[in-house]
Amino acid sequence: VKGVLPVLTPQQQVLCHVSLINGGVLGALGPSLPALKRSAGVSDEEIAFLILLHRLAKLVGTWIWAAHVSRVSRLQLDEKAQAKGLLEAGDRERAKHHHFLAYNLVLTSCCCVLLSCCSSSAKAVRIALALAGAAYGTTDSGALMLTCYAWESSVRMQRVAVAAINAGFTLGALLTPILYATSSFPFTS
Repeated sequence: VKGVLPVLTPQQQVLCHVSLINGGVLGALGPSLPALKRSAGVSDEEIAFLILLHRLAKLVGTWIWAAHVSRVSRLQLDEKAQAKGLLEAGDRERAKHHHFLAYNLVLTSCCCVLLSCCSSSAKAVRIALALAGAAYGTTDSGALMLTCYAWESSVRMQRVAVAAINAGFTLGALLTPILYATSSFPFTS
């Protein structure tokens, strides 16, 4: 529907992909709980605790993002770069935010690898879920905030971009369990 829906910038498309990854990781968590329970040898209560730990870590990740944004907003531009006109203040701040999001996505990837390689260790599962939860809280809050910053001049565009981010998360959370189910379905002729 050309002209009705605005086109997202490449930056906003990346932020939608961040939400897609967050949704995918969260969507994969549910179907993998029985396997984690078996391989780590933990009880139902421990699984419930692990989920609580992941959610509390997400809250901590939100606070980490807030602290990061506060710190970056207080930093002054390097005088040489500013004098040469190489960077605008907003560009430098956004670059720092994007790097911080990238570090957290790498942390999420490492947690997924840890879960797949060390799932027989209850301690490794706890650590991976806590770190993944914190990274999820950071990237979730960051993607939404950076989307709103990108469209400061247009409330309509902010709404559309936030809706696109939410759709990315929902798509990831929906597709991952479907992929899990189809991969474990015995295809016989």
